[in-house]
Amino acid sequence: MNFGYISDKITITVGDDLMPHHRLKNSPITTTYEVIKLSGSSLSLEEQENSRRVHEKMMKKRVDTFSNGIDVFKRFEYIDIDKLQKPQTSWSYFDKPKELELLNLISSIESIGILSPLVVKIRENGKYEIISGNSRFLALKNIYEQKREERFKYAPCFILDADVDEYFERSLIIDSNLNYRTMSQEVYIKAILEKYEILKRTKLYRNDINIAETISKEFSISQATVFNYLTLNRLCKE
Repeated sequence: MNFGYISDKITITVGDDLMPHHRLKNSPITTTYEVIKLSGSSLSLEEQENSRRVHEKMMKKRVDTFSNGIDVFKRFEYIDIDKLQKPQTSWSYFDKPKELELLNLISSIESIGILSPLVVKIRENGKYEIISGNSRFLALKNIYEQKREERFKYAPCFILDADVDEYFERSLIIDSNLNYRTMSQEVYIKAILEKYEILKRTKLYRNDINIAETISKEFSISQATVFNYLTLNRLCKE
């Protein structure tokens, strides 16, 4: 079985950039930036008003989504694994399963099947992007490639609405990985910082103390630890 991850070599950023990024001077990786200026791109008063309304509508929907939640389980289907695709964003940065962990997962699926369905989101190309369940998808795909049995050709999935808010989707990725996956300290801290930024931008919390309290409960750590990690954002970029 081939456990290589070619996607590890590709970085794609879609949506709001919530995390601070800065390369060290001695980094062997070089990045090229290109700025494209559009002539006549200044907005008219009408266009500015339309933009304000769109943003206001988006924020209202975001607040409603985080306040009332989304019924993730209302639409369930078995989906052909050929129609599933790994995330096309940089949001799912969590550690990939080690080879032994993947082999254990494969053995479990072969014996009793997938007990926890994947969570996916339909895309314009007719494919389904995996929000939660990349390891299960990888295990199922390996099994089917080896056995070619029809029962391993389809994955049980909960399908999210296409217009689910970006921040809710990113929060769901963090929460689902916290529930069952071991992760490095670096990834763990990154998840805390990103969760903080997501909650802060939903405008549901009065101050950092309220956000820290929510995060401490979700990550099962003290509020003091949360604030210690948040101080990383105040350090110099290097």
